Amino acid sequence: MADHSSGPPSSGPPSSPFGAGPPMFPVSDRAVELSHVFINSGSPILAVVLILLGVRLATRFHRAGKLGWDDVFIILGTVSCASSLQQRT
Repeated sequence: MADHSSGPPSSGPPSSPFGAGPPMFPVSDRAVELSHVFINSGSPILAVVLILLGVRLATRFHRAGKLGWDDVFIILGTVSCASSLQQRT
């Protein structure tokens, strides 16, 4: 088996989107500023939403002993929103 660890670096895109080097497209200063605003305002809101979801599920499970279909759809909606945010960043 050949050892590929000592060869020249590949000329393809970086393996990580957060790798070193310039971005592949121009990013304006306004876009950078708005991304910081989004992160600084969105993170606390996401934390509150996840806490409220956990409290709702805990109280429903504690009282009824099982989760209803509305709880299942709330969980699926939360997971799909979180995954779509992960793909955008």
